[in-house]
Amino acid sequence: MMTFLLSLQNFKVGTLSDKILGSILKSMQTICEACYKNYDTALNILKILYDLYPHIAVSSSNNHKENSIILLRSFYTEHDNYGPSVSTAIIDCMGQLCKLDPDGIWSKLKDNTEIAIQIAEFLSSNFQEVRLAAIKNLDIIFNIIHKNDLQLTRQNSIFNEVCKKVFVNGNLSEERRIDETVTRTASALHAFATIASNNAVLRQKALFALVQLVHEKKLNIDSTRRVLDMVAKHLNILDAFTLIETNLEYLISCWYGNNYAFTDFPYILLGCTSEMEFYAKYTTVMIPVLIANNVRLLTDICNYHGESIQRMIEMSYPNIMARCLLISTAELLTNNTISEEMSEYKNKCLTNLLSICDNDQLKGLLVTKLDTVIKSILQLCFDPKDVQNRFSLNCALPEPQPPFFSVETVLETINHIQNDNLNGKRLVFYCAENSPEKLQKMLLYMFTAIHTCTTTEDKVKALHRCTVLIDLIIPLLKQVNDLRVYFIRTISYALIHMIQNDYEKDSIVNTMCCRYFASFLSQILPENAEILEKFIVTFVSILVPIAKCETNLGLECTKLLNLLIVEHVDDLVGAIKTLDPFPQDDNFVQMQEVYTKVKYDKKDFNLENEIEHFLNTSNLMGSSGYRTEGLKYLKNELSNKKVELKELYSKLHNLRGFSEDCEKSILHRLICILVKLCLSSDSNESVEALRCLGELGPADLLTTVLQAEQRCEQGKWNPFDLVTGCVTALLSKYIVDNNIEVVTAASEALYYVLDCKEAKTVLGKFINVYNILHFGDLSLNYLHVGQAAQFCTAHFTALLYVELWCQERLNEIRSSTTNYSSSLTPLDIICQNEEPKIRQALQNILRGSYKEVGEFDALYACESLGLLDNHLKVEHYEHLQRWEQVALFYDIQVSQGNTACEPKLLNALKNCSLYQLPLKYDNLEESQYECAWRLGHWNIHKNESENSENYEKYKYFSLKAIHDDDMNSFGCAISDAKDSIIKNLRHASLESSKNLYEPLSQLQSLLELEDYTKTRTEGDIKELLEKWETQDDINRNEFQYIEPIHAQRMVILNDLVKFKDDSLKDSLIQMHLKLAGRNL
Repeated sequence: MMTFLLSLQNFKVGTLSDKILGSILKSMQTICEACYKNYDTALNILKILYDLYPHIAVSSSNNHKENSIILLRSFYTEHDNYGPSVSTAIIDCMGQLCKLDPDGIWSKLKDNTEIAIQIAEFLSSNFQEVRLAAIKNLDIIFNIIHKNDLQLTRQNSIFNEVCKKVFVNGNLSEERRIDETVTRTASALHAFATIASNNAVLRQKALFALVQLVHEKKLNIDSTRRVLDMVAKHLNILDAFTLIETNLEYLISCWYGNNYAFTDFPYILLGCTSEMEFYAKYTTVMIPVLIANNVRLLTDICNYHGESIQRMIEMSYPNIMARCLLISTAELLTNNTISEEMSEYKNKCLTNLLSICDNDQLKGLLVTKLDTVIKSILQLCFDPKDVQNRFSLNCALPEPQPPFFSVETVLETINHIQNDNLNGKRLVFYCAENSPEKLQKMLLYMFTAIHTCTTTEDKVKALHRCTVLIDLIIPLLKQVNDLRVYFIRTISYALIHMIQNDYEKDSIVNTMCCRYFASFLSQILPENAEILEKFIVTFVSILVPIAKCETNLGLECTKLLNLLIVEHVDDLVGAIKTLDPFPQDDNFVQMQEVYTKVKYDKKDFNLENEIEHFLNTSNLMGSSGYRTEGLKYLKNELSNKKVELKELYSKLHNLRGFSEDCEKSILHRLICILVKLCLSSDSNESVEALRCLGELGPADLLTTVLQAEQRCEQGKWNPFDLVTGCVTALLSKYIVDNNIEVVTAASEALYYVLDCKEAKTVLGKFINVYNILHFGDLSLNYLHVGQAAQFCTAHFTALLYVELWCQERLNEIRSSTTNYSSSLTPLDIICQNEEPKIRQALQNILRGSYKEVGEFDALYACESLGLLDNHLKVEHYEHLQRWEQVALFYDIQVSQGNTACEPKLLNALKNCSLYQLPLKYDNLEESQYECAWRLGHWNIHKNESENSENYEKYKYFSLKAIHDDDMNSFGCAISDAKDSIIKNLRHASLESSKNLYEPLSQLQSLLELEDYTKTRTEGDIKELLEKWETQDDINRNEFQYIEPIHAQRMVILNDLVKFKDDSLKDSLIQMHLKLAGRNL
């Protein structure tokens, strides 16, 4: 029987019926009645109980639950009569019950006492292993996330019980005293460190208990610091010093509240070697406490600093005055909850302040430091009921160390400040008229406080305080003034970024932000619709992917989008018509209907209109946002309107071919935008952008330049104004960044720029650089600059600097000698007078850059450069694509035993269309994938040891998967091929159209493979052939970009003809003939 019972751990939870459970419990009861005093039997029964509890927890029988608790209760009552192993087993069973029944509905051992509290009782055990077992199981309890006030109260009660058992009082025996010193304090450290590491709500309380322990038990500081270092590491905090420093204000407040002397605080935990060093280092934390209790010590600290006490008081004035004002206001309210200690603190503070500073000085400081006083007042706001009402959420929040005050008290305090110190003007209106920067600093501080919090509960409290401040600002936004745009933009972006941050986790903080943002928008609309229209495109693009999630946050984002798109359609119609289409999910149906009605409004949109709309949305959105739906829609338009697309390409013939024309061409602009979207971190967005480029294909854009350099419209600006404007524009962009550290840095920099006289202090160095560049005579080596530009794939820039270098060098040569032939070209003259290294560098830049921009005529002009060198000669032939001569050269090299030239020979043979020959070579490092797919050789298998990640490899396996009818492998291979193209695009320059023709050809090939696989299973292959034919009419470009696409088509159609559809023979023949005609 016992053997069977001990095997219960092997049964899946829920597989044991109530009848079987009843029999098991009855058998265990029988064994206990006969042998419960037996040590081994007791251990076995407890182990069986531990394994049985998960089954009982899911059982519907209350009798089984009650009987299982009775069994455990018998052992718990007699645990003192057993050894430590039985006590440990009892504790494990109790911990298991806490995990299975966290609310304690059926798992109570005696007198309705929480099992967790009974676990804490074991912390006073004489056995170290029992204490450690209790700590391990208490960790389970403190790891349970509290969802309501009842659970929060329960955890606080358990924590208080832990403190009682740890801080043992009364007379101890000598043996107990030694144990206390050696092992009990280690257990206590372990207990509080565990709580601090895993429970955000009780973390500060646990840290204070640990500091108390250091003081009362005289713990070894090094051991304590090591424990705190482990806690800090678990919380991703630098070290123990930082951990204590972060929570120092709370610790000092508790220290004072528990009537400890400041001189007894274990300052060594903060790395301080003396009391005075501690006081001096943390003066701002100490002053609010010392001003009411120990002015003499405060004076000593001031003397240590070499500062007057008035100066030190000014530094901490906001914190001191905030407490005094709030306590004074709370005393006047009908629901006064201020303790006598708080009132006494206020009276002492004010008395001592008036003894140091006169009343007028204190009032003046209140106005001067108004922003920091208000920040300090808001920091003392703690009102769970208002949190529940404001955000419609029931969230259990840990109570901070007093003093703290309700929203009512905070607002009433601000009201008193307005009446007594601001001539009755509202706080925000007073700041707007006199010092608007104070409002900005308060708002930035409150938002920063949210981001710096490490726990959800602290973020909730910080967000609540921030919304109290925003509510104060809202009346200002309802009136016409210069600050509306700034505050609406700042608040909206801050909230939308907090909604977006880690939205996959569905945090309560994100949901609160979303609900408050909806409330904020409802309050400022429709008065500020014109301002909001500038940002709606970005906001909607961020909210849409979140709204697609089936979470609480997703539901709230859907409501928020409905508020903007449906409820306020008349107010925001201008912005709504510029949006991308909405997803086809059910929760977007109404929004899509409104969007369609607004966008088209009985107008017919052709392809050109749709592309213009897409480009305009891109300009409004910038680099942020979600474009997947817009890209899907654009892809369908490009696919279904090929005739219109052909007309757009035809219009390119009307351009002059200058770079200025690229700015006007929607096709040039579209390709540039799509390339940037291909590099998006959002994989869905990137894939859809690649498909759009695939629909465009490698059609000739008829310009050498793809994207012209952005021109700076200087007008009548001088250099200083130009730099100032650029810096200011850049900073104004970053003050609404997603990273709060960037926002803070940009805000500070913007203050410096705008605050300095003519901004000369900050921007003087920029002006100096500007003047040097434009008016000075720099001794730059332009050849080196050209090399750098070529490395950055800025080929036109490289050619510019090489031309400057050549002109400079030519002038030097002509001025120093006349001994050169008049028949020589300028390049010949320079090369004759330069060292081989310089000549080679010049050749590399010229040939490489001209090749990349597609100027092959210019390559012929470089033919006389260094052709005596065979390697340079063959490299030149490669640039000119004279592959027969390249193949001949490398064939000679290989025949002479130079095996290193074999890969280059194979490449030359492929470019000569001799695909069979490379397949004859054995022992090659890489398989000849292109040759294999062109010839229909499907016998190459994936080689995991092969590091090659080139496009042709993945294209081969895509075609092989189609041949093998393996759609899973096809999807993987296509995805890998797209990744390889994206990697190449990351390094491609948008300066030259030539750079993109090859990746565009590759993308069209992949898109056609995807279309083919869909058509083969779902559609008509003849429709696909018609689409290909229409696409061919658009793709009038060089043969090298068109031929791989046609070759691929013939490979897949050849397979289809062989095995499935003989009727496509004519189409295949026509395809061969057409390709041959294009090659003539």
